[in-house]
Amino acid sequence: MEGMPLLQSNLIHVVLTCLLLGTRLGRTWGQPTAQDNFCSRFYAVRNNSIIHGSGSTKHAADASVAYAFYFPLFRTYANMVVLSQKEGKEIGEMINRPAPTIYTVTPRPSMTSIYSFAFVDTAGPNAALFKMNIPAVPANESFFSASILDGYTEQALPSLDNQELDLDGVRSLFVYGDGYSGPEVPKDVISYKCKTQYCWILNRFGISANTTEQINQVQQWQTQLIMEAYPGGIKEHLKPVTIPMLLELRDANSNIEAFFNLMNKLSVDSPPGDLMDESLQSSFENIGVGPGETFKLSSFSMATQEEIQLIPDCFNVVMSQASIGDPAGPGWTYSPQTGVYSNYLERAYIALTGLGATVPSEITYASTGPKKGPYRMNFEVKDYPDAVQWSVTAYNQSGYIVPNPYNIYEVNAKSPNLNTTEDGRLSILFRETEPEFQEGVNWLPTPGDGSFFNLLFRMTLPGEKVLDHTYKLPAIIPDTF
Repeated sequence: MEGMPLLQSNLIHVVLTCLLLGTRLGRTWGQPTAQDNFCSRFYAVRNNSIIHGSGSTKHAADASVAYAFYFPLFRTYANMVVLSQKEGKEIGEMINRPAPTIYTVTPRPSMTSIYSFAFVDTAGPNAALFKMNIPAVPANESFFSASILDGYTEQALPSLDNQELDLDGVRSLFVYGDGYSGPEVPKDVISYKCKTQYCWILNRFGISANTTEQINQVQQWQTQLIMEAYPGGIKEHLKPVTIPMLLELRDANSNIEAFFNLMNKLSVDSPPGDLMDESLQSSFENIGVGPGETFKLSSFSMATQEEIQLIPDCFNVVMSQASIGDPAGPGWTYSPQTGVYSNYLERAYIALTGLGATVPSEITYASTGPKKGPYRMNFEVKDYPDAVQWSVTAYNQSGYIVPNPYNIYEVNAKSPNLNTTEDGRLSILFRETEPEFQEGVNWLPTPGDGSFFNLLFRMTLPGEKVLDHTYKLPAIIPDTF
């Protein structure tokens, strides 16, 4: 088996490359093609919302609905497998990011957050009970939150932050499977019954700057995030990432028949439950999609087969270019409800563009569409959002931060380097080249070579005007220099 490590390494590279944003690569924002008009028969954006088309045949239309519905489950599973393998961890172990990183499998990382997370498998006869100790993080030193997302990216509990936790001691969070029948869960702890086989425990530590002091402090808190099975050691519940799992992902990413059959397999232990109504279930079963079903592309007419095979690309085209939600100021759009979703299309949209996004009461997000060239935004004192913290980050067309020699990746309200005027005003320039120093002007480098980028504005622990979307950000406007 000497070739196994090399094979596994090559597979990791292939899967990582293919799963950036969870879809096939090669698509560039702002360059519509003839296929875009075709894709509107499946997905389209109308009145700041994603709608579903009728398709040219009912089977193709049903398949496009099923693809969007199950995409979050695929994305979560892919995230778990690839991240666990990439970090050299087994499923069930805590993964601690030692510092903010400009590269991750998950799109749109925050550079004012350090992440610790674990994926737990609660299915099977044991339906393991996992215990995670929560560190006591003083609210005046760092923002800390713990979120639990199920396989469909629905946030299981209101996110727990350090404004709600008992900071006199370390608290415990328990996660267990639907079939758990072991010792009774303690009464005085936070507990959640995971509805799907895999649950994602996502912890965020907020920082204001990438200083050695702040990072060292967070790393100390990370050591308190201890995952264990309860009762007993966690080893009996760990699950290694295997080559068959990687092969399934590789195939599901490039072949829609493989995609649906992987979803059919995963949904046996991760049923949609109340996320799916009877009419959806019936239409999916009619095309061979659902728990334990078998999807056969060859069972459809040639015309329908060709149409179904274009669904993943159409999903990527429409979702990656969509800007949906309430207006958040000229050029800005509030993200739709995150963490808990009202429909499967919004859930799929966030799974593609911002996997792991938390509920608005913890972080409210606003974004721009694709931009090219220099832009700026100007804050008067009255323009700042009512939030404990705010930050803005630039991403490339795939949702990732582009390295730059200045190591500047985010402008945030609590940065010690924030440049404001004497009366508290500031501007932010979004451009490739460094501007000359000006009082109150802050620079956020954007991708070079004329590439498209987009901006994401985060408002942490926001006030009422942000939550009800009456607050508006300053305009994002072209900059002339």
